[in-house]
Amino acid sequence: MGEAAQNKYLVQELKRYQDDIIRLQEEANATRRDTEKEVYEIYESNVAEVKQVQATADAYVRILEADLEAYTRHVDISSTKLLIEMYKRAFPSATQAQIAELAGTHMYVDAVSNIGSSSGGTAAVFMDPDSNRIMTQDFGASG
Repeated sequence: MGEAAQNKYLVQELKRYQDDIIRLQEEANATRRDTEKEVYEIYESNVAEVKQVQATADAYVRILEADLEAYTRHVDISSTKLLIEMYKRAFPSATQAQIAELAGTHMYVDAVSNIGSSSGGTAAVFMDPDSNRIMTQDFGASG
């Protein structure tokens, strides 16, 4: 084979190799793009799943908080009814207003005691005698 023919053959082979390199680089780039797309889709899916789990957990916490609030109110109402019934049995001649005043004073003293106990403890509760008729002499005369 002559030198010109050999050069021509080598140029053709070189172009074929360059075409192969370009084709393989494009295939590699396509594979990279596909992989990046799949990775991003997996990431988005995971983010969506985390948000869904978080929303479900938050909703469940809100339900539990609402249930707790409802139960607390139910207990408060029940305890108030029982307190009134106890005062009615203890003071059968008292009027409804007097029983209500006893119950209100009892709940007030409990609330003040709870506030005192949560701030370090209290051994006594002081009340202004004008704040409630139970603490005055007018209580017995008003009924």
